[in-house]
Amino acid sequence: MDALAEATFTDFLRNPNAVTELLAGGDVILHRRGADDLRLTVASRATSMEASLETIGRLITAVLQDGVVRERISRQAPLPWLSFLPQAARERFYVELFECIDGAGSLGTLAPIARLLDEWHATAQVYADPDLAARLSRPLPGDGGLVKRPDVR
Repeated sequence: MDALAEATFTDFLRNPNAVTELLAGGDVILHRRGADDLRLTVASRATSMEASLETIGRLITAVLQDGVVRERISRQAPLPWLSFLPQAARERFYVELFECIDGAGSLGTLAPIARLLDEWHATAQVYADPDLAARLSRPLPGDGGLVKRPDVR
């Protein structure tokens, strides 16, 4: 993997040529005060990553068609927190993960994969903490009131 260089967003605004020259060695992280950092990359590198992600997703999906591979993966926990999930939930995690990888690859974005991992990690935390699970399983007081339908555009 290419090395990451770092600069401030102010450096980039003041001297964009110096910062873009850093791209020869890899992506550049632009730090911003009071906001998320930005990642500067060249389009060809991003395109290669997107194509790789799509290919990996399709390969994983194809490999999982083999029942032996699917069973072996569901028994092992390559992510330590997966061990807190019951077997049925772990199997569901893998199904969702591989579908998500395939879909994200076709869109050229990793964001859905990160979101899915965060959601399942939170689920494992609940299974790992019986007190938390009990608190989250209790009925809420009241009827919850009327919920307005979300505006979907």
